[in-house]
Amino acid sequence: MHFINIATVAALLSLVSATPVADRRHVHGVANADEVYRRSYYAVANADEVSRRAVANADEVHAVANADEVSKRAVANADEVHAVANADEVSRRAVANADEVHAVANADEVSKRAVANADEVHTVANADEVSKRAVANADEVHAVANADEVSRRAVANADEVHAVANADEVSRRAVANADEVHAVANADEVTRRSYYTVY
Repeated sequence: MHFINIATVAALLSLVSATPVADRRHVHGVANADEVYRRSYYAVANADEVSRRAVANADEVHAVANADEVSKRAVANADEVHAVANADEVSRRAVANADEVHAVANADEVSKRAVANADEVHTVANADEVSKRAVANADEVHAVANADEVSRRAVANADEVHAVANADEVSRRAVANADEVHAVANADEVTRRSYYTVY
């Protein structure tokens, strides 16, 4: 920065008061030139300050712009991270849901097979029961048939025994009748012979 010496200014003023008008005009001209120079210097200084502030403002604007860009990219990155995290969560839930669906399907299949096996066991048990009852019924039918046969044979045997007994009785009675006839005939013969003997 340019400084004006106070002593110099005082000397110039005394010189102006002691010099003629023409000299004083010369002094004013020099003072004016100094003032012009001083103002020019300040103008330059002001321009430098303006330029410096403009640069500073531009740097600040760039810094703000850079900060905005950084913030925007950070937000974009955060959004991208959230999107990836959400996609991972969606994928994980989809896998979990798929596993759950498979588990339910497997449980249904197990339940269905268990019911089918139970039905099959009941069917086999029923078939065994039917077979057992059929055998029991067949045994019962055979027992009844055998009892009927025994009864029939017993009746037949009784009839045969009665018939034999009747035949024996008939034969016995026939023999008795024959004996009686013979006895009567013999008695008649004895009587006849006795009669002829007497006469």
